[in-house]
Amino acid sequence: GRAGALGFLMKRTSQLEESGSSQFSAMFRDLKSDDSSRQIAALTELSEYLSFSSEEALISFPMETFIPVLIGLLENPGHADEAAAQVMLLCCRCLHSVVDILPPTARIITAAGGLPVLCANLLNVEYIDVAELAVAIIEWISEDQPIQVLKAGGLQAILTFLDFFQISVQRQAANAAALMLLPVPPAGVLEQ
Repeated sequence: GRAGALGFLMKRTSQLEESGSSQFSAMFRDLKSDDSSRQIAALTELSEYLSFSSEEALISFPMETFIPVLIGLLENPGHADEAAAQVMLLCCRCLHSVVDILPPTARIITAAGGLPVLCANLLNVEYIDVAELAVAIIEWISEDQPIQVLKAGGLQAILTFLDFFQISVQRQAANAAALMLLPVPPAGVLEQ
């Protein structure tokens, strides 16, 4: 099941970190660079790598190392507007790819503090394409952890600017809202 896949994923992640795959370590170093062009180049390479990956390939990818950095960059891209927009969009593409191909990674995104960051990008829509990907990522996470998404403010975040999105994204938002509310008993869950 999902828990088994996640355990396997974490074990493989630690093995990879020990063996220090040079492709990933160079990419990781550039992601943490202060140079926006190096960051964007690394994010572009990572985004392409992830979008063409299979579930089998992703099992050996160091999620635990990369996901917190992607979330940190999404929260604080730290550059002038155009570079910030590119950094945020590429981070969302990377997060979307991993959760799309390997759904258990939703738990790593949540554990790394990803939900408040994704919600913030929906409550303050600076870049519509970033917000649209945030909706898709929240929809994926809602399938696995609906209560966590709800408690992080996901319902308000996903519905606040619903009418700005194209119809396909509105459907994703409505589905995410339904997933969040499905396990909720009529009263008392949010008081806990």
